Amino acid sequence: MKLLASLLFLLFFSLHALLFGELFAEHFYIHKNLLFFAEKALLALDGRPPRLENLGFVYPPLGFVPFLLLHEPLLVSAVMGSLFSLLLVLFVLRERPRDILPLALVLFNPLYVFLATQRFEVLTFYYLLVFSVFFAVLHIQTQYSLYAFISGLLFGLTFFADFRSLYISPFFALGIFLSTTSRELSYRISILMVKLTPVLFFFLGWLYLNWVFLEDPFHFVKSPYSFLRSEPKALEVVSVSGSLWGSFRFMLSFLLQTLPLIFPYLVVLFQLRTSRVLYSIPLYVFYLLPLFFYYFSVYSSQFFPSFYASVLFLLFALVFRKANVVSGGKLFTFSMFVSFVSAFFLPLQSKEVNERFFLKSFFGAKTDKELSLEEDIRVSMLIKEYNCKKTLADDAYSFPVVYFSKEPGRFVLQYNYEFYTYMSNPWLHADCLLLFTKGRGDALSLHFRRAREGFLQGYYLVHQGSKYMLYKRVGYDPE
Repeated sequence: MKLLASLLFLLFFSLHALLFGELFAEHFYIHKNLLFFAEKALLALDGRPPRLENLGFVYPPLGFVPFLLLHEPLLVSAVMGSLFSLLLVLFVLRERPRDILPLALVLFNPLYVFLATQRFEVLTFYYLLVFSVFFAVLHIQTQYSLYAFISGLLFGLTFFADFRSLYISPFFALGIFLSTTSRELSYRISILMVKLTPVLFFFLGWLYLNWVFLEDPFHFVKSPYSFLRSEPKALEVVSVSGSLWGSFRFMLSFLLQTLPLIFPYLVVLFQLRTSRVLYSIPLYVFYLLPLFFYYFSVYSSQFFPSFYASVLFLLFALVFRKANVVSGGKLFTFSMFVSFVSAFFLPLQSKEVNERFFLKSFFGAKTDKELSLEEDIRVSMLIKEYNCKKTLADDAYSFPVVYFSKEPGRFVLQYNYEFYTYMSNPWLHADCLLLFTKGRGDALSLHFRRAREGFLQGYYLVHQGSKYMLYKRVGYDPE
């Protein structure tokens, strides 16, 4: 078994690394979330000063952890995606080897591959949620307290993968409570405490860390760079946010739009009925958690209609079959095939530019200019060529340049104590200034308004592209 697991890991690693490397070599493409995590980890380890709080405390921390160990996006994505894929193979085939075809149709579904190679932090949340529910179902079936503990721990960790997991905590608690209706009240309360204490502990711990390091326990919510504000805004979502009925109509429309992709989820949903009504009700509550999660994400305007959301539904369908609560193999396999084929075509019209490009790349399409990192790499090389020892920059936008430079000590960023001193009179301190000029621009382009027109006192322009302007100090001699 160990030899088989090792071979499978190497196979997945090779496939993921090859695809990742091909996209970067041919299109200069890496999902910017990966560069964001990598840059923050680089600052935490090698910044001046290196500080743990450089990770920001505005994003769930699990996305940063692999980069503290491996540093390179290619390695992190290939390793994490391969580990998740291997886990799913071993998990599903251990007791249901006949599900090998549905399993393969998930693992090679292009939307799953997109998450495995470019958005491992999303896949981390999906796996934590799916397995927390799986162990909750096992606890219902066996009443083993160990399963209750594992379920609670995994569900607690979902908060460190996606803060929005708090939205479904009440429904998770409801499923637990309904699964113990035949037991005395003290037992039901104790089970609730076992399963919900971890998420409360992690949530309160995160409030404490924000309070200690950033003087505001809710900084991760209020910050303009908060994870909860990181998704791009969709007008149709914003227009229904705050409306229970409007959010429901949007969710229904979204489900109908993605119906071929989530077909397996619906097949399993209609096979959940059991002979024990009291046993079925908590199963339905647990199984519907993806719907509750996305519904309240829409309600709070923290949802973007991406097709990769269907992967969570597919994983739920697979895991519930593994829990031996459904049967009907042929229909399920057919539904997985429908989902697999649909995933090559439906996302081609996606509003999420990353998944749209990822799918189009299979058909030979070139990357959009807004996704290409060619200019970011070029600017990082220019900073080294001009030997800019102190480059004033706002890494809320220019984090790819900081990462590709591999030398965070060359930059004076907003977390540095001297940042605003440099901003007030840059010529006395900064060798170079890097402005991000796309859209409304970054803090520097807003402060030095004439710089966007090519004029900055004491500096001359050495690069102007579609995203960046780089200025070098007049008469600056690095020697």
